[in-house]
Amino acid sequence: MSALLLKYPTRPHKVSDDLESFVHVLAWQALRFHVHDKSPPSCREAPPYDSFKVYQENCSNGSLARFKGLLFDEELEIDGFHVGGEEKLNWIQKGEPGFRLANYSGNIQHPLARLLSSLYALLKEHYESQDPKDLQKYAVGCDDVLQEAPYIEDLAMPQSKVALRGYTNAMENLTVSVSSGVVASTTPRPVLDTHGRMLTALGNVFTAVGAVPPTTWYRRNDKTLDQFYRLEQASYTAP
Repeated sequence: MSALLLKYPTRPHKVSDDLESFVHVLAWQALRFHVHDKSPPSCREAPPYDSFKVYQENCSNGSLARFKGLLFDEELEIDGFHVGGEEKLNWIQKGEPGFRLANYSGNIQHPLARLLSSLYALLKEHYESQDPKDLQKYAVGCDDVLQEAPYIEDLAMPQSKVALRGYTNAMENLTVSVSSGVVASTTPRPVLDTHGRMLTALGNVFTAVGAVPPTTWYRRNDKTLDQFYRLEQASYTAP
């Protein structure tokens, strides 16, 4: 679900919410089945993978468990609505997915990493085009309830605390500059109101300079074992 719908659950559903959901599903699958900077050590070895070692390491992979939990699972029920999206919004504001996929080969960027980078640049631009004041009318809850929401330590980012609170004013933070994203415009526009820019980003994965040719990529199976299997046994909290 999009960060905007999670933070403003009474806001009307839009095409941009569906397109953003596609990006989150893509990130979910990348975290689950591809090698990245939060993968267990056994997944970073050359296949075939040792399933016993991988699943054993999943049980203690607190870094991935915390990141996944904050990004996809954390929510707070307010006035009958399930509200969340703080961590999704955090990474959308930065214009990046929050994790790094391993290179395809040597210094060649993985096509999926290239795609995610482009899509998060689009999300960032689209969010910067939104009017924070207009969104306030879709907020739920009141200040005294929100102030009581719990803090969750994010050990993957030790200097930060993620709070499930402040939903009525969080979008004020969207006045940040557009990064040098792959497909971002100079002036922020609602680029996800239609499918055009996302289709262009998908097409550019294999056509951009330095991209891995699809005939090469399709022949290679770099799928790992399930990195989410037994991940719920990993600790979310600081020791």
